[in-house]
Amino acid sequence: MRAAHEAYGEVLGITKAHETPADVAALREPLRELVSAIGDYLLQVVASVDRERPETVQSARAALAPLDRLRQAAARRAAGKSGKGEPAENDDEEALPEIEPDAPVPDVPQ
Repeated sequence: MRAAHEAYGEVLGITKAHETPADVAALREPLRELVSAIGDYLLQVVASVDRERPETVQSARAALAPLDRLRQAAARRAAGKSGKGEPAENDDEEALPEIEPDAPVPDVPQ
C-alpha cells in the first residue's frame, strides 16, 4: 500500500517541491506598473466626484464598477477557499464582464 501510494504521488508530481520558473520574476515590474496605473485611474475618478452633483457620483460608480466586481469576485473566491463561505454560482449580477483588450475606458467627468 505504501509503495503504491508513493508511486501515485510521484505520477501526480506532488511528492517533490517544484522549482519556481524564472519567468515569474519577469512579471514583477509589469505587475507593479499595472497596479500603479489602476491606482492613478482610481485617484482620478474619485477626484472627479462633486457630492453636490449627483451625476458625478453616478459616473464614478459606473467607471469603477468593473474593478468593484473584480474585488467582490476575489473576496468570494477567498471565502470559498477558506471554508468561511461558498462562491456564488451562476450569479449574473455579480459575474465579471467580458473585456476586450481594445475596449474603451469609461469617460470620467472633468
